[in-house]
Amino acid sequence: MTENKKLKRKLIVQSFLPLSILIVIKSVTKETLGKIYCLLDSILHKCNIIETIQETGLRDDIWQILIGIIALWFAISGFITFWQFRQAHFTAFNDDGDKIVIEDKIQDSGISFFMTFILSLLVDKVSTVNEFISYILVMWFVAELMVKTDLYYQNPVLILLQYKLYRVKFTSDIANVPNPKTYIAICREELDENKVVKWKYISDDVCLMYNKNRKEQ
Repeated sequence: MTENKKLKRKLIVQSFLPLSILIVIKSVTKETLGKIYCLLDSILHKCNIIETIQETGLRDDIWQILIGIIALWFAISGFITFWQFRQAHFTAFNDDGDKIVIEDKIQDSGISFFMTFILSLLVDKVSTVNEFISYILVMWFVAELMVKTDLYYQNPVLILLQYKLYRVKFTSDIANVPNPKTYIAICREELDENKVVKWKYISDDVCLMYNKNRKEQ
């Protein structure tokens, strides 16, 4: 099957949305906003920026502010990719009358993801350049881990929005090739193995899936 790398990237970015929001909340304080205002005011009035940074103590918060800016970018990207992901439910699905057998309903993936990745990356404060570099590298390693594996389907955003996850097998042949392997199905509603399904392959044996309703049949 053809890998849908674009959709996979959207799910990976979306996975960081809760972490990004929490980091933005931690980074944006009244004191920090006051320091940033003073810095912007000095830039607009062509004052000495270095002196302003020293006087306001902004230098002590610069690395946390940079982490906050990166987190804000991820949060905005996460909201955009989620909207795009919802649109993906209406286009380019395989509609060949395939049927499946449900092996298992996955219940705890979102909780495991949250505890393993989100809470562990929610550090107290990034105050030095070494801590900043270390944090960025850890984030990069986690993102690479998702790219190389199927961890991206354990998306906490999907779980919060009541998406369902199943392990399924196709009972029909796909493109005339038997498919005995198990797939992970991401579904907006409960999946009924007695009904025909429509599906879209993502990557790493993960796909979007839903039951074809009577009107579509």
